[in-house]
Amino acid sequence: MPLPSAGWRFVGVGNGSGASHRTIGASSVSKKIRASSPPFDDGRNSTPVETAWSPRAAPSTTSSGSTHPPSLSIAHAPAADPAGVEERKQRDVAAGGPGTYDGRCRELDLGPDCGEHTVRLKLPLEGLIGWDDSVFGSSGQDASQLGDAIIQRSDGTPLYNLAVVVDDIDMKITHVIRGADHQANSVLQMALYDALGAPRPVMAHVPLIVDEAGKKLSKRRNNVSVQQFREEGYLHEALDNWIVRLGWSQGDTEIFSLEEIGHSFTLDGVGRSPARADIAKLDWLNQHYIKALSSDD
Repeated sequence: MPLPSAGWRFVGVGNGSGASHRTIGASSVSKKIRASSPPFDDGRNSTPVETAWSPRAAPSTTSSGSTHPPSLSIAHAPAADPAGVEERKQRDVAAGGPGTYDGRCRELDLGPDCGEHTVRLKLPLEGLIGWDDSVFGSSGQDASQLGDAIIQRSDGTPLYNLAVVVDDIDMKITHVIRGADHQANSVLQMALYDALGAPRPVMAHVPLIVDEAGKKLSKRRNNVSVQQFREEGYLHEALDNWIVRLGWSQGDTEIFSLEEIGHSFTLDGVGRSPARADIAKLDWLNQHYIKALSSDD
């Protein structure tokens, strides 16, 4: 799949700007979700739920191919008994359950005037909440293992999953490309796109980069600074070539110019296994590009 010219969001790739990658403050998100109309309107006919911002509900596809009725809506859960919530969660875990929220406020029809409360997204009670990942293929999790997720804290601020979905809808993001460690977030995010009546973006979870010991690459433990690589004498052509081959391939080809990378790179070529940051390979590439320099360089 070639990368589109529309909006993309890369997670964890530098400090982007513009339509491709932007973050916004919690107060800004709160203003958006409390608007009287939904932040995205695709013209679908559906019934707004009783909530602060009237999302348009959409069916959730199950593993059997059937759909749930448009029941993704909001449950206001009083925050007066956090100890009781935790105690019931631990009882469920001890009994072999997933330890999810027991849903006792799910059908109480409480409004935003019920006192101090959190806001939870009412998820289907069964069926797969899934998506077709551009790298990992069919992905998702059974709704029965999730429980109704908190999307707004009792102080009124939104949690990450709500904030990022509202932000991406606002910016018309079409492709979300991020590390495989974000797959767990995607289940709730897919449900939020559906609840808000917004089209889901294309999701692509790329393999994590690990060091030579097989541990996840860390700025605390490994050299991940472009400036440091430059100071150590690595040419930018070698670094570009090395980085693009971490988790992506096109046959047995090892040498790629920046122009060739632009023409050749597709998500179809991204693998699923963690990519090893092999410094010996970087040294080999750097030697290749140094030999190609002219005397004037």
